[in-house]
Amino acid sequence: MEKKRQHIIPNCYLKSWCDPHAPIGQTYIWRISKDGQTKRKKSPEKSFRESDRYTVKLAEGGRGLAVEDALGSIESRFVRVLTTVRQLAPLSPEDRAVLCLFAAAMHSRSCSNGDHWKGQYENWYRHVLDAENAYRTRHTRSDELSELIVNAHGQTATWGIQIETPRLMKMNLTIIHCDDVFGFITSDDPCVWFNEDVLKSPKRLRIPALGQLNIEVTLPLTPHRLLFISHHDFPEYWHVGEDVVDQLNLRTRALCTKEFISLTGEVRQSWLD
Repeated sequence: MEKKRQHIIPNCYLKSWCDPHAPIGQTYIWRISKDGQTKRKKSPEKSFRESDRYTVKLAEGGRGLAVEDALGSIESRFVRVLTTVRQLAPLSPEDRAVLCLFAAAMHSRSCSNGDHWKGQYENWYRHVLDAENAYRTRHTRSDELSELIVNAHGQTATWGIQIETPRLMKMNLTIIHCDDVFGFITSDDPCVWFNEDVLKSPKRLRIPALGQLNIEVTLPLTPHRLLFISHHDFPEYWHVGEDVVDQLNLRTRALCTKEFISLTGEVRQSWLD
């Protein structure tokens, strides 16, 4: 069936983390448990995918692939810009827009984000249905929410891209690069929103948001390039040493859902502390 197995983390993205020391004829990434205790080799093509994750289930029983096709288009544009990033060449306004678009897509399409919002829709559905039953009204709103739940992952990705992209484009974009032997890790939820300030707030208020002054959005692009978006001024390309790499890897690992990916399968204790 056409486009049945859909990637949550794109294959074109994961390929950058294929182990360069793999035997000839083999291509794989190292998928490592969040606690760093277990690791396994898996091809990027067969990693982080799910049946019909973003397929829109049509009323007549058909499969709408508009969301999956849109994500594929974003990935193709990202791959072209990635060549510029690898070369540390100047970024055009269009390049920057594509990177913001890709970051929004990676954040919105993740399992953690999609599953969170599906849970919210289900909660709203129960409350609305209870109210309709209590007042003996037609189930108009609950039926609408029921349809939203069925297509929650695709709809959440679509809304997230539409809302987040223009906000990210108003922020400052930097490519952090390094020569570290292990480089940047990535994960099953690689686009991280982090604001140290909110950690001082009560637990229920520890929610990072793009409007916060010290919000930092990070997305590893390759093992030696990382997208950094904030409200503060940094150079377009910023070279960093091992200490900064470790700090960013700690953040990526700590906020992954279940697994992170290391270029050669190695794990530093500093990523786990």
